[in-house]
Amino acid sequence: MAIIVEEEKKQAAGWAIAGWLGIVVIVLAAVYYLFLAQTEIANVAPSSNISALTPLSKISVKPQDVTGMASFKVLNSPVPSVATSGPAAVGRVNPFVSP
Repeated sequence: MAIIVEEEKKQAAGWAIAGWLGIVVIVLAAVYYLFLAQTEIANVAPSSNISALTPLSKISVKPQDVTGMASFKVLNSPVPSVATSGPAAVGRVNPFVSP
């Protein structure tokens, strides 16, 4: 008497193929709408006071002029400098050397 052992065949193979096919369709649709579809260009009329901005476009700022001003030199840095010696020194010169 022979004992025959067979694995059960999966009945859901059709559902798996349909699921993967659905995922592929969704990804392809997303790629199309994100990268390939033509978008409608919005026409926005400029505001009525746009002519007031014309003088601003003619301003020329040179960094040398700004940094050379006395009022710029008076400004203080908001971050204090780190002390390199004394009780306020932070950390060690080489943190990997044992103390």
